[in-house]
This record gives sequence, C-alpha cells and structure tokens, in this order.
Amino acid sequence: MTRRVNRPVRRLRLTAAALLALAPVLAGCAGTIAGYVQDESGRGVPGVTLTFSNGAGSARTQPDGFYEHSVARGWSGMVTPELPGTTFEPADRWYQNVTRSYRGQHYTAKASSGSGGPPVGPGPGPGPAGTVTVAGSIRTEQGEAIAGAALTFDHGGPVLRTNSAGRFQGTVPTGWTGTVRPSLKGYEFEPPARAVGPVNRDFRVTFVGRRRQGATTDPIIKPPRPYESPITKEEKRALVDRLRIAILSVGAVSQETLTLAAGDRTTDICLRAARSALADRNFRVQNVGRDLTYESTAADVTKFARDNDLAFVVQLRGASKQFDKFGNYYLFEAGLDAKIVKADRGELIAERRFTRRGKRSRDEAQAAEDALSAAAREAVEYLTDEILRKRDRLHTTIVTLSEVGELRRVDNITRELRRRPGIAYVSLESWSEKTRTAKLEIVHSTYARDQLGAYLETLRSERIKVTVVTRGHAGPGAK
Repeated sequence: MTRRVNRPVRRLRLTAAALLALAPVLAGCAGTIAGYVQDESGRGVPGVTLTFSNGAGSARTQPDGFYEHSVARGWSGMVTPELPGTTFEPADRWYQNVTRSYRGQHYTAKASSGSGGPPVGPGPGPGPAGTVTVAGSIRTEQGEAIAGAALTFDHGGPVLRTNSAGRFQGTVPTGWTGTVRPSLKGYEFEPPARAVGPVNRDFRVTFVGRRRQGATTDPIIKPPRPYESPITKEEKRALVDRLRIAILSVGAVSQETLTLAAGDRTTDICLRAARSALADRNFRVQNVGRDLTYESTAADVTKFARDNDLAFVVQLRGASKQFDKFGNYYLFEAGLDAKIVKADRGELIAERRFTRRGKRSRDEAQAAEDALSAAAREAVEYLTDEILRKRDRLHTTIVTLSEVGELRRVDNITRELRRRPGIAYVSLESWSEKTRTAKLEIVHSTYARDQLGAYLETLRSERIKVTVVTRGHAGPGAK
C-alpha cells in the first residue's frame, strides 16, 4: 500500500522539477516576428538575410519569401533585410521591448541601380563593372537616427558620413573586399566592424550605436514625423492658446516731455517701457515711425495701422514736472495719458490718465525720469490687460487642396501661409499620394480672413481645387 502511494508522489516531483527547469526558457520567449519579402510584382524573394540586432540572431527567407524568427522577452532592436543588389522598403524596422508576436512584418524588395533586380529563385549574378553602391543606416537601440557618424572602408575604400536620417550611401570598386568601421566621438557600435566582400552587386550594411558613459556629444536626430498630423487635439488647443497673443501685431507711439530748470527735454521712457512690456507678454511689437500724435483722428490711426500692418495701436502722451524741492533733493510728478485703438475699425478700446510721483534725487533729470517711469509701469500694465481682454478671437479654417501635383508644392503653400499676418498656426493634417490631395488646418484672427481668401483665390487661378470649411472659434473652450 505504501509503494502505491509513493510512486505518484515521485512522478509529481519529477514533473515539478522539469517545469522549473523549463521556466526560464518559457519566460524568455516573447514571441515571433514573421512576414514575407516580396518583389514589386508580389513574388516571394528567397535568400534574403534578416539581421536582428543586439545579438538576437538572423533569419533567411524561404523559396516563397517567408521568414520567421523568435526573440527573447523584452528584446529591443532593429531588423534589417539584406541581399546584394537589392534595396528594401522599409529599409529596416525597429522594435521596442517585445512582449508579443508580430506577424505581417512584410518587406518589398527593389532592384538597385544596374543590379537587374532581386532574384526570384536562384541567387544574384554578377553586377556591372566599375563600381557598386553601398548604403545603410546607423540608429540607437531606441530606433533614433545618429547623424554625422563616419564609416571608414579600408583597402582604398571611401569614408562616408550619415545624414540627418542616420543613413549613408556611396560607392566602392567592383570586387572590393575589406572592413567597414563606424566611428563617432562619444559612441560605440554593435558590431564594431563588418567584413564585406568581394562585392559585385550593390549591398547594405547597418549598425547600432550606443552612448558611452559620460559622453557629452549628442548627434541623435529623431525620425521625421509622418504626414498624418502628429499633434493631438489637446496639444493643438494648448498651442493655439499660446499663439493667440503672438499673432497680435502692436505698434506704440508717444509724446513725452521732461520740464527741467534748463528747459523742456523730449524723451522716450514710456515708449521703451511699453515696447518692452508688450514683447515680454509675447505680443508681436512693430517698430513704427512717429508720424502719429495723441490727437490724431480715428481715420489717421486706421491708415497708420494699415500702412504698418498693426492689429492695435498704443498711444502715449506724458509730461514730468517738478512737484517740490527739499534742500538739494528734487521730487517730480508725471502725468501720462494712455489709450489703445483697434486698428481695423479705428475703435477706441480703452483710455486712461495716470499721475505718479517718483523718488527724490539730487539729480534733477533723474528725478524727472523716475516719475515718468512710475507712471509708465502702471499704464503699460493697464494697456496689456485691456488688449488681452478685448483681443480678437481666433478662427479655425480647414482648407482642402486637390490636384496639387506634389507634396513639395504643399510645403511651399504652408510656408507662405505662415508668413501672412494674422495667421497663428498652419498644420498639414493629411496628404494622399494617390489623389494628390492635402488637408490644411489654419488658425487665424478675424482681420486675416480677407487676406486668407485672397491668397486662396490665387491658388485657384493656378488650377488647384480649393475647398474651404470654417469651424468657428479656436482655442480653449472652443467647440
């Protein structure tokens, strides 16, 4: 009876021991990365080597172009397809902290210049005489491009450098055999070098770079954003709120006098204080002439604003006079008139007079300037508050451009719009390569509507189809 009981217990112990032995293996297997490598006609390309960086091994495509490879849990690295005489789209793929399987990781093989195309069946034949093209990329373990790295090809080969996308390209003589070594101050690379050759077709080499501890240089450049809008709605609302003031173009003019014992002296203390305070609050301050006085009519102010491309005009008129004198110490009192005019309609937004005394000083001019500065500080605070309180609300307009031709033309249109006064923000929301259609989101002030409409009319005259939809007010709380 005892033996019958002990036998299953012994088997249970053996089973538990086996499971414990297998646990690290099971825990370390995160999943499989698999897909097809096909040519542009959809046929499988055999013999393509897919290298998994950071010591994860490699895979090779089967006759139908299929590949499959298992990686450890938590693996991060780059997968790069390689076949002489062939380029791939995408050129590589980055994976971060793998914890599951990735299927459908396909690549399209394309013929390099003069290579005759990727093989479908047997391997590649000899390439053209003269030179062959070498290309590749260098990225970090996180997939970020490393710019400015040097790649030295020994035995008479070239020295190439990576561009802002971390890619490089050059040529070597046909039949070249040697070693490719990447280098960049503050970085180490995996692998440290690659042995290549003899080569008779175009080929690719890739490396992974890591910052050395204590390194100060940082040439990493993040991959470019896709054409789909990379900004979330919440981020966009916050950005628009910051830009609501930046598009407001403000000009300031002043008439200021110091009444001293030796006679009156003109100054620009208040004007400088106003410009500085407006700039500190992110207003776009324009340097304008002095051909406008405090007494100028609304029509004169409107014309002045139009000539100088202004949304608001700040007008100042001040004088500082001696209030009393105690021994050798002067005390001055300043009176300052300040007003704001909304440029497009010549509308008076706010007006107020400020009277302030300065600090006593043995220097008469210093005492006079101090009183005017005290009045200017309070006036500027009032003026900026009034502008912010009564500023224009922003509007969002969606513009769809059809039959543009190419994306470069859309980039030029976007840059031109951003230079227009009153336009706070222009975003390329989407681009269709198939239909050559771009969708732009434009945030602008009310007074910029006419200028925007006029520019869109010029685009229509260039046979670009333009569709405009105005959403309404932009910024926090907008619907």
